[in-house]
Amino acid sequence: MKRYFKKEFKEKVLAELAAGRPAAELCREYELHPNVITRWKREQRLNPGLAFAGKGNPAKAETKIAQLEQKVGQQTMEIDFLNRMNKAMFEKIKESKKNERREP
Repeated sequence: MKRYFKKEFKEKVLAELAAGRPAAELCREYELHPNVITRWKREQRLNPGLAFAGKGNPAKAETKIAQLEQKVGQQTMEIDFLNRMNKAMFEKIKESKKNERREP
């Protein structure tokens, strides 16, 4: 059965670790696997503001934002391409009409 820990508990364990308590001692006291504490330290170090926000929702939101930003970037490139093609076609049409007027 998977156990869930509150943000406050995770922060308490990491604070005790930062204060100098050995990880092995904390693991025994709180019945944690050493990998759990390592993962919590990494999460807090990589993203202190969003660490331990709960059941992965911030990560999902960040992923969705990244996907939308990528889509916006792709659409921006497509719009730029279409604008260049439109301008080129307009210039060709303008030149073609100019040539038609010159020929008798």
